[in-house]
Amino acid sequence: MDFSIIDEIIKMSKSFSVPYNKQTIRDSIVKKFKLSKSRKVYYNDEISIRFSSSKSGYSNTFLGFQKILDNDSKPLIACIIRINNIEFLLANSTFINCISHSSKNLTVDNIRGSANLSNIVREFSELKNEPQNFSKLFELHSEILQKDNIERIVENTLQIKAKGERFNPIESQLQIIRESPEAIKGIEQETEFIELRDELYQKIEELKDQILKTSSIDNVNLRGNAIEQLITEDENSHELGDIFEIINDSCSVIIDVKSKMLNFSSAPKAYNIDKLLEAISNEKTYFGYLFIGVDDKKNEVKVKLVSFIDKFIINNTKIQHHWSGKNSRGTAQLTDNIKNVFENTFQNEIDIKQAKNFLEKLINL
Repeated sequence: MDFSIIDEIIKMSKSFSVPYNKQTIRDSIVKKFKLSKSRKVYYNDEISIRFSSSKSGYSNTFLGFQKILDNDSKPLIACIIRINNIEFLLANSTFINCISHSSKNLTVDNIRGSANLSNIVREFSELKNEPQNFSKLFELHSEILQKDNIERIVENTLQIKAKGERFNPIESQLQIIRESPEAIKGIEQETEFIELRDELYQKIEELKDQILKTSSIDNVNLRGNAIEQLITEDENSHELGDIFEIINDSCSVIIDVKSKMLNFSSAPKAYNIDKLLEAISNEKTYFGYLFIGVDDKKNEVKVKLVSFIDKFIINNTKIQHHWSGKNSRGTAQLTDNIKNVFENTFQNEIDIKQAKNFLEKLINL
């Protein structure tokens, strides 16, 4: 995604004289960058922008919920013009907390209402919502399915439980969760698990050419879905992951397929923490990632199966609350460092003490 046009618009905004006038600024920017208009949004192939005026604060209406979703595939910019200040915010659905002007009929299947400027978050994933971070923020946005954002926004707006109740484990389940690092480490040594892993690695090798073809798909979600469907053949899915297998008649193996273009940075969503805890509260349950690295420049496809409590993975997992409702422990997010799992020096390693501390942290969220 080319963000140079945003830099040019911001640079141009600094050339206007105080007191700032919304109409003058809007008309000048629209003319220079040849932006088209769709109701309140101005756009071209690179960006969409909504000009708003405000004397102070952020109480003014920004844009309708449906309009936000319609402009979600490219940077959606809120340009807030005050008498002596011009502010820019990234306002794609990932950065909308809730809908302020909504009807009681708002649901995930009935999009209604509008967002206020105050509903645009000012910080996401430890990045301030300001122009210098727009590129990184949009990369994060591109990793999130729009339906997940819709569910979260609707849930926050209506205080419904769109993603289900918070998981409250009983004492026996807590014990299983706390002992799961030993169980997972043991599962990784099972012959049937190793055979399953090797079968997946072989399948990726056989699909190499088809996977490389997907690298031409610009949309991150579409590209990821295409790779996932090649591997799973649209079967064998589980609520937590994409592949679900039973080995040794009693061990559940849940695998989430994560594809990554190795020449681009990304920090993908990992798992809903309540769903994760509920899954591993069943004895002998393994959850891990099948990481698929695609390097279209070198014509290479790499693969690595790694547990969610691998030492390296734990150190590169952050907890977010933006993607989950109020009655939730939140969502885990992986950092861009996950690309290092494809290095020849990488070794799978579960540190039992570290893993137990990590799980205790998740339980207590």
